[in-house]
Amino acid sequence: MSTREAIEELLGALERPIRKKALVGFDGYVDQIKKVVKKRKGADFEPFPTIAAFADRLAFAAGKSAQIELVSQEVKLGGNAPIMANALAHLGFETTCVGTLGSPSIHPVFKDLPTQLISLGIPAETIALEFGDGKLILSDVEAFRNLGWEKLVEVVGLERLERLFRESELQALVDWSNLPMANNLLLGILEHLMPKCAEGNQQFFFDLADPSAKPAEAIRTLLQTIGQFSQFGQVTLGVNENEAIFLYQIHFPDEPVLTELKELGTALFGQLNLRQLVIHPIDRALLVTKEGAMEQLGKVVEHPKVQTGAGDNLNAGYCLGMCLGVSSRACLVAGIANSGAYVSLGHSPNITELAQYLRTWLAEC
Repeated sequence: MSTREAIEELLGALERPIRKKALVGFDGYVDQIKKVVKKRKGADFEPFPTIAAFADRLAFAAGKSAQIELVSQEVKLGGNAPIMANALAHLGFETTCVGTLGSPSIHPVFKDLPTQLISLGIPAETIALEFGDGKLILSDVEAFRNLGWEKLVEVVGLERLERLFRESELQALVDWSNLPMANNLLLGILEHLMPKCAEGNQQFFFDLADPSAKPAEAIRTLLQTIGQFSQFGQVTLGVNENEAIFLYQIHFPDEPVLTELKELGTALFGQLNLRQLVIHPIDRALLVTKEGAMEQLGKVVEHPKVQTGAGDNLNAGYCLGMCLGVSSRACLVAGIANSGAYVSLGHSPNITELAQYLRTWLAEC
């Protein structure tokens, strides 16, 4: 199937209302988005254009000292769960977000989310340094320290959890690398909720976030636990390119990293108990299933308005495609388009905005 055919298929599917419920958890951050000043002249400043340029400045300061000026761009909601829940809600899902959204009341940055909100405590905090080629995320995740199965049941209640998991066709369980009790939380869900709530037709979407600070054995254990969800529905894992390389190194510690993304993704998929593995570099996305690997190039966004959250919006778009039942390539297109529309608009697109982005892409094919 060509990109043009996939876009046309997806545009046709978008004419149908989604009418699906989604449950997303379990993190939540307050994000401070900042630029890093390279040069300043009066009220005007030039930011560091790339992470590499900023790294050179830091290297120059080694053994000395340096003051780095940051300029605030905005304070916004953060976390894989709130951002993905917001994106799914804009795409028409009836969404519930369970996460660290504020205590004793919901933090103001989350109050306008068009989702049902269930808070598990105070949010974590992040400073996101944005550059032209990516971002550096500096996070304080102490808020997640005691977030395990018992905490989830204590705050939400077992009966309510059973209802939420039973009624949600899509369960997006994300940011596992930053949750110290991630495996405990997942094992609790597997043992106490899945046998009562899953009917075999649910979609489970997992996003690890950056696992590089975690011990290799802990990540292997977590991936094995994620694989156990396969007995209750279809399991998809989404990672960016750096995360995919890290997971490959965990599973093949004595081998050089494969330079071809398809080969790397195929080798990694063979080690995991998944239905689908989605890897998303900046300019494209790769889907690996037991049928093989499929790569889809994206549409270049010349002047992105925002970068933080692009991966979560890609995940939301991909999940939209899965729940609409479109082809695998159309799912990839949905993910890439939703992410592209997000960075172009500066906010998560609704169905109308996503369709417009797709029509513009179609005209360029």
